Amino acid sequence: MQSKKGSFTEALVSTLVGYVVSLVCAPVIFWVCGVAIKPTQLGSVTALFTVVSVLRGYLIRRYFNGRIVKKNPPKS
Repeated sequence: MQSKKGSFTEALVSTLVGYVVSLVCAPVIFWVCGVAIKPTQLGSVTALFTVVSVLRGYLIRRYFNGRIVKKNPPKS
C-alpha cells in the first residue's frame, strides 16, 4: 500500500508535469480555437486547474489504495 505522503507526492509530480505541458500547449490550443487570452489569465487558469488536479489525483489514489487494503488486508 502506498503511504498518504507517497500518494500526495505522486499526484503532485504528475500534476506539475501536466502544468508545464499545459503552459506550453494551451496558448496554441486557444489560438487554434480563436480564443484570445492574456498571459496572466492563462497563468491563473492553469494554476487553479493545477490545484484541482493535485487534489483529484491524491483522492483517487487514496480511494484505490483503500479498496486494495480492504480486499487484501495487511498480514500481521
